[in-house]
Amino acid sequence: MYQSLLEHYNRSHEEYLKEYNRRIHSYSSVKLPFLIKADSGEELLEAFYVNHAALDLLHDQIIHRSQIIKRLYKELPAPAFKAYSSTKLIEEVLGTLALAGVPSSPADILESIEQLEGYRVKPNRAGYFEIVQAYYQALDAKVYDIEEAVDVLIAIYHKFNFRHSALEHERDPGYTSRIMAYLNDYPAPVLYKIAVIHFFMSHSSSDRQGNDFVSRYFSSLHLIHELDSLTGIALSATMYKNKASYQESYVICGDARNHGELTFFCEMFFNMIYIAQQELLIDLKTKQKKLWKLQELLNQIEDEDGRAVTYILGQHYIYSAQGGGLPLKELTILLGKTAYFVRKASEDLLHTGWIEYVKRKPLELILTREMRGLLDEN
Repeated sequence: MYQSLLEHYNRSHEEYLKEYNRRIHSYSSVKLPFLIKADSGEELLEAFYVNHAALDLLHDQIIHRSQIIKRLYKELPAPAFKAYSSTKLIEEVLGTLALAGVPSSPADILESIEQLEGYRVKPNRAGYFEIVQAYYQALDAKVYDIEEAVDVLIAIYHKFNFRHSALEHERDPGYTSRIMAYLNDYPAPVLYKIAVIHFFMSHSSSDRQGNDFVSRYFSSLHLIHELDSLTGIALSATMYKNKASYQESYVICGDARNHGELTFFCEMFFNMIYIAQQELLIDLKTKQKKLWKLQELLNQIEDEDGRAVTYILGQHYIYSAQGGGLPLKELTILLGKTAYFVRKASEDLLHTGWIEYVKRKPLELILTREMRGLLDEN
């Protein structure tokens, strides 16, 4: 683990000065076009990071893993793809809201997703629709307006936060433009630039919680664009699970004794992405095995329509957040068939023990407990 300058300061002042001079004048030192205002006092520090070998290796591993995630994700059948996207989106929104101090539940976010996808007519009273919509737009956008996205997130933050303290993006109209100029024009690998921007967007004013809420979305937006959608919507969830490390990096890098060095923050940021990808790969490969098992079991169903219904229900069980049943309306959309088709195809499946009712009115179906057990066997 890379040692911050603050750690050197705590051991020996002489060693600290020597180490600072070695780092700031190193060939691998990258001086940034930003100044850090120390958490204690008004001191402004020249920001820099050291592009050391271990950090570069981590960067390359992230790029490589993203390619594997893309391949595994693109191989998913459409219903599995949809269910897994919703699962990860729920986790991400829960994570970023929890870090912002906003109480929420998986049911709140799921209701917003259902509303957005047209499965729920009644508006979500909890008010999470806007943030889910913002992440949907990030996932769908080929070309996106960053300043517009940031404005949306600021409005959402104020809606939840109620303090209405002005964030840096509101106090300084040119703030986002300067950040974008750095992202687009500065000669450095893009993941380093995203990490640096994440720090400055979060650290730039007294309302760190609010700025951090916006910066996490900003980072996700760019990771979706630069890496892959799953990595992009796993960032906040991972940061929340590793909250102590995430928050410690701000404390260390915002300390005047750390002298403006952001290497420790970049390493933390890369580690969060790496951990998120590691968990995604394990999860995707585990679910892939279950999907293969489901496909083998389907060979036992002679009726083609019955196989189609069971395959959809199986994918939903494997890849969805709640692993529960599917209502009739969603089944008809996923199958591209009528309600009559679903009811008719389900009759034999219900009698032969492949599927069962979650409820009859409105109709909701699920794989039987026995079938779910077969899929969950190692």
